[in-house]
Amino acid sequence: PNVAVPADAGKNSWGFSISNFNTPRPTVGDAYAFKVTYSDGTSETVTGAVTGVLDTFAQNLTVTPTPSANVPTFSWEDPASPPAYFGYQINLNGSDAGWWYPNGDPMPGTQHSVLYNVDGSASKANLTTGVTYNWAVILRDANRNSATQWVTYTP
Repeated sequence: PNVAVPADAGKNSWGFSISNFNTPRPTVGDAYAFKVTYSDGTSETVTGAVTGVLDTFAQNLTVTPTPSANVPTFSWEDPASPPAYFGYQINLNGSDAGWWYPNGDPMPGTQHSVLYNVDGSASKANLTTGVTYNWAVILRDANRNSATQWVTYTP
């Protein structure tokens, strides 16, 4: 319901699901039909129904310039009503750097901060002074549904 067509969905180069529907939030029970076109040119229609909606977000996202503004610590708080099981991931992007942490299972729901590039996987070791970065805390539930809260940071 209420999906403008055509819409595009797939996986990005890191294997993460991406979609761009620009629609009102779905509700449990909404049904969708998808025309899937394969690389050999064949296609088929598959259907699916919404079985759950994760509508609870991390709160009070903050950045502390410790140990420095260019290697900050990102912090957040749990949502008011978190799911029974959940974890967090961090996404940061800007014109000269990108970082996704962790690559795999989310951090435990008891973790509420992380140092930039703690795992050494960021595309740049230090953020650049004067560049604005978008960063997000992604809350994931046991079914891998996600709720993402974005803010900006400029060192």
